[in-house]
Amino acid sequence: MKEHPGPSFLLKHFKCSCGIVTQQHWVQLLRKNPGAFGAPPTGLWRCTCDACKGISVWQETAGKIGVAQRVGDGVPLTPMLLGTGPHADMPAPVRAVYQEAQRISPASPRAAAALLRVATELLCDALLGEPDARSLKLDQKIAKLVERGLPAKCQKGLDALRVIGNNAVHPGQIDFAEAADTAGKLFTMLNVLVEQLITQPKVIDSVFIQHVSPGQQEQIRKRDGDKKK
Repeated sequence: MKEHPGPSFLLKHFKCSCGIVTQQHWVQLLRKNPGAFGAPPTGLWRCTCDACKGISVWQETAGKIGVAQRVGDGVPLTPMLLGTGPHADMPAPVRAVYQEAQRISPASPRAAAALLRVATELLCDALLGEPDARSLKLDQKIAKLVERGLPAKCQKGLDALRVIGNNAVHPGQIDFAEAADTAGKLFTMLNVLVEQLITQPKVIDSVFIQHVSPGQQEQIRKRDGDKKK
């Protein structure tokens, strides 16, 4: 298996902590108050991942500040968080745990995976909308969603988050070398599930309500009701 380089100062392509090998965009940071000859450099650089849009800040460590630097002559000052930011339609309780998982991800991808399991449980609670269902185990909550017509692909995604999150807290279940890559995929998957289970139905309902007349909606309900009998 080909080994991909990890994050390194001024390297244009590397495997980000989100698990994707992609282009990295480097920008030299300048001082806010320029002098007579323009804004002097600070020795700091911002790196943005083309895939997850994650940002990290790096400090030059060799040569004079502002002089052309070589790849590797710098160190990160901020951790590179795993995954993209939370989906815009992610419910607030889910978002809070998701962002907590991101903050801890550089130090412990396995802990992030465990927190994403908690976020998955909160997402199921939001989808079910039943206070009594909150006392159920996550496995049972997913089963109830399946009874309501949860698409098979979404069921697999929820169960993957559940099982991998469980495995993260048990020794030997997740390879340390692969933990960051696995956790990065879990962040992506949770956002995909929010898109499919919350955003897409919301868009469809909005178009249907706004552009299909009440009379036509009633005809459709009667049609579907007749088919169910």
